[in-house]
This record gives sequence, structure tokens and C-alpha cells, in this order.
Amino acid sequence: MNNKPDFVKNIEVFKASTAAALRAIAGKKELEVTFTAGEPPIGNITGLSRIRLPLPDYSQDANSIRLVRGCSDVQALY
Repeated sequence: MNNKPDFVKNIEVFKASTAAALRAIAGKKELEVTFTAGEPPIGNITGLSRIRLPLPDYSQDANSIRLVRGCSDVQALY
């Protein structure tokens, strides 16, 4: 039985789907995607197997979602 609050479950689903989308767009299923607090990463991922994305805000507001998805798409397409 999973006793996690709904907002935690929602964040976990969002992180998993964002990571899957990044791997699919990049065409690199072996990428390791992590979420960290702090500044959004910038730069090229060529040759790296680890990607850092900003940790989504638990409030799940539109700006937080856009930031994470935008960083994910940039890293995937770079």
C-alpha cells in the first residue's frame, strides 16, 4: 500500500514522464535524468549520460512545469 500524499505521487509521475520524454526526443534511452534544486542547467549534453533538470515545485504551478519541461526539451534537442 502506498501512503504517499497525492501531490508527491503527482510529482513522481511528472518527473518520470519528463525523463521518458527527454530520452525519447534525444534518442538516447541510456540517459540518466536527475532532478536537483538550484539553477537550471545549461549547455550541451553531447557525450554525457547524465542530465540534470530543475526539481519541480510541489505546488505544480504553470511556471514550474514550464521551466522543467523547457529545460528538458532544450537538453534533449541540444
